[in-house]
Amino acid sequence: MTLLLKKAAGKPRPRRQRGLTVLELLIGMFIISILAVVGLPAYEDYRVRAQVAADFPLVKVAQQAIEEYYATMGVLPSNNNQVGLEQYFSWSPTSGLNFKMLIYNSWLGGANEPTILLVYNTDDIPQLDGWETLAFYAEENNGYLKWDCTQGGSMPNKHRPANCRR
Repeated sequence: MTLLLKKAAGKPRPRRQRGLTVLELLIGMFIISILAVVGLPAYEDYRVRAQVAADFPLVKVAQQAIEEYYATMGVLPSNNNQVGLEQYFSWSPTSGLNFKMLIYNSWLGGANEPTILLVYNTDDIPQLDGWETLAFYAEENNGYLKWDCTQGGSMPNKHRPANCRR
């Protein structure tokens, strides 16, 4: 029996790992912090683009109203009242809405170029720098209207939805 005890005492017992070392924890924290530094700004820009793009269905309503007016009258509208959108889309900096739409205004486009303008402020989207706009311009093309949102407005390119980037 003493022989068995001596043999068992001569071999070191294997140690069980019970957790991570401090170095392993520091490396994991470093990797997570690098991902956060890179990922959070991109995520914020994505959220702003999503908030701007959420208003595009309403832009579509205004575009359809302008296109119907153009198809029936043969000319482009000169104001919101002509297409029946005054009560829904109007310019009012004091309004509590997160967007305002304007069909036509001479300081935005040419004489026959209706413009749909989305206006955002920092109360609605805090990541913006003051009042930012995104404009949609209509171009006559063989009896149809072609819409373009890449040229107008003061909104930075990183906050524009993909189809409106410059």
